[in-house]
Amino acid sequence: MSMGEQIRQDIIDNIRGHNMGMILNSEIANTDTLDVSTGYFDVKGYERLRGTLEKKGRDPGFRMRLLMGTEAIISDESSFEKYARQHGRNPEDASSLKASTDAAEFKENLWHSVTGLVNLLEKGNVEVRMGMRRFNHSKCYITKSAAFIGSSNFTGAGMDGNYELNAGIYQPILIDHTREWFNRMWDASKDAKQVLIDTLLRSKFGAPATPYEIYMKILFERFKPMLEKDDGGSGSDAGLTEFQKDAVRTATSIISEYGGAIIADATGLGKTNMGLEIVRRKVLKENKKVLLIAPAQVLHSMWGEKLKDVGANVREKISMEALGQEDILDKLKKFKNIDFVLIDESQNFRSKNTNRRLNLMKLMTMGKRKQALMLTATPINNSIMDLYYQLSVITLEQDDYFARTIGIPNLYKHMRDAANKEGGLQQGLEKIEQLLDMVMVRRTR
Repeated sequence: MSMGEQIRQDIIDNIRGHNMGMILNSEIANTDTLDVSTGYFDVKGYERLRGTLEKKGRDPGFRMRLLMGTEAIISDESSFEKYARQHGRNPEDASSLKASTDAAEFKENLWHSVTGLVNLLEKGNVEVRMGMRRFNHSKCYITKSAAFIGSSNFTGAGMDGNYELNAGIYQPILIDHTREWFNRMWDASKDAKQVLIDTLLRSKFGAPATPYEIYMKILFERFKPMLEKDDGGSGSDAGLTEFQKDAVRTATSIISEYGGAIIADATGLGKTNMGLEIVRRKVLKENKKVLLIAPAQVLHSMWGEKLKDVGANVREKISMEALGQEDILDKLKKFKNIDFVLIDESQNFRSKNTNRRLNLMKLMTMGKRKQALMLTATPINNSIMDLYYQLSVITLEQDDYFARTIGIPNLYKHMRDAANKEGGLQQGLEKIEQLLDMVMVRRTR
């Protein structure tokens, strides 16, 4: 971005218009100072600003100060999700740098980002400090001509993933007041630059790697769920056939990578048992809070009995019929802390503007980010767009969701073009074949 091309926005919520990452890239390109106060920090947050920061970092006249919360680099908890639950914070945006890098899948772009971040931190014009006593819950970004105060941590989720609320301040006197506050906090903090660098270098992304080593690490991370011992924690999947076990492993890997998956095996191949096994693991092995959504006639009878058989206590259930009620919104609030949602017969959410689908999307966007597993024998009834509206349960209607991972910049346009492709459904399915391979498990007899 060239000098002068600044984006000015009073409210930045990552929903309408420009997200926090775009606004900051615009400001950083036109400043010689950047002060950041953040509760949490991760490599994905840096990645959103990487190009601009690395360019500015080469300028000896540029100065950056990064002030972080006491748990931002290394949390005492071995599980950042456990820590987040105990402290009432969203695990997607409340993890130490160590925990987030440990949990991240090894991808080449993240390795390059860690390398670039270490190089930036090693420069003399970048300083890092950490609060000494009370937890720093403040988030602000101060440049020469603007300040931004609100809810966005310096994380990938804060830059563009979460729904946020930040105010842009452009009046010089208010910018000065914000900087004065930052200086007081800075003076009461301790140096943490080397701790941050050492944590990055000790992570799986930190050691120098040859292209071959990077490739092998990527392969290992991609197929790790299939290589690890497949005991799933308490209980056993002994009741599953080998191809059903394979579907469970594949779906689990997809959920881990993309936040959701669709099992669309043909009728009679045991989708319920596969979903049951994944739910069992989520509850018993990962200690997740699970919500089950299914048609009323099977929700309490079939699912209730099967869950008892495997000892998985799914306390939260709601029928599709109940989701279709207009006055359901207040009742959905109790699901805001759900971690994982299983939707049986997900083809019932293929229509854009039905009450049940609109209420499902409200449920999915309440509270913490939720993973989703959908079961259906008929993912497409009328049009490829049926599949788009089911996928949007995973993407939360963010059409750039697969831009960095699968290379689809706009999911809606991609699916619409496939639906309108000459040659009918078969030609359209060929256009989205790569996407289906990535997010769907589908076998026929």
